[in-house]
Amino acid sequence: MATRSVSAAVLLREQLAGLSTSAKASVVLALIRAEVAAVADPATVDNFDPECAWRRLGIYRNFAAELRGRLAMAIGLQIPATVLFDYPTPAALTHYLCAEMVGDHAAAQPSVPEWTTPGHDPIAIVGMACRFPGDVRSPDQLWQLVVEGRDAISTLPSER
Repeated sequence: MATRSVSAAVLLREQLAGLSTSAKASVVLALIRAEVAAVADPATVDNFDPECAWRRLGIYRNFAAELRGRLAMAIGLQIPATVLFDYPTPAALTHYLCAEMVGDHAAAQPSVPEWTTPGHDPIAIVGMACRFPGDVRSPDQLWQLVVEGRDAISTLPSER
């Protein structure tokens, strides 16, 4: 069976070799659609939207590994275990797989958002509460305790 899948992968590469970029993407997207139907509910292909998230297509954790394995066999390349998380839609995965098959590793990298304003941080601490030994009740008091190097270890409260 492994020989059969290797020859299928070779045939796929030969088929893609003479095609334009958009035609390659169409062939790879059709492959992804067929593998999604094989792994998840076949009715999913009736409403297959390349821009739809994997979960909406019925691809959850347990199906993600199987889908990744089937795609790797179909194209004849190793695919990272995180590929469905790195490329969260069939369209994004299509772009990645096409780039991988032609060896364009720079184009195959997942996009990372760039923050245009200096100091923009994607993480926000909305609230914080503290209840520590040494009568520490706020984040400022906690940092002051750390800066001063004080020891806040005490005996257990009598009410406990």
